[in-house]
Amino acid sequence: MNEAIEYIFDEYCRETDRKIYAMGFSMGGNWLGMALGKGQISNKIVAAVCMQSPAKMRQSFLNMKSAWNGIINWGLGKRYKAIFDTNMDYLQPIYKKLYDIDL
Repeated sequence: MNEAIEYIFDEYCRETDRKIYAMGFSMGGNWLGMALGKGQISNKIVAAVCMQSPAKMRQSFLNMKSAWNGIINWGLGKRYKAIFDTNMDYLQPIYKKLYDIDL
């Protein structure tokens, strides 16, 4: 992260007085937030946004269940069922042996 910001700053911003705006998503957001918190690159970045996945998984699932009358939850369920169905031949003997569940 630091090397990338240093390079961008030296190559495109130092002599032209341009500003750097940074955005990080998921692990990139985590790295950006840590680098900014440590003060390693804060003198080169004017503004930043760090986006992460929700940390409260239970609340996230409850929100998805009720969002748009459950259409998100329904869509995910259809997708997961299709994946499950395509892998049924592989999963069925494993579930039978380990959990005594006949799929």
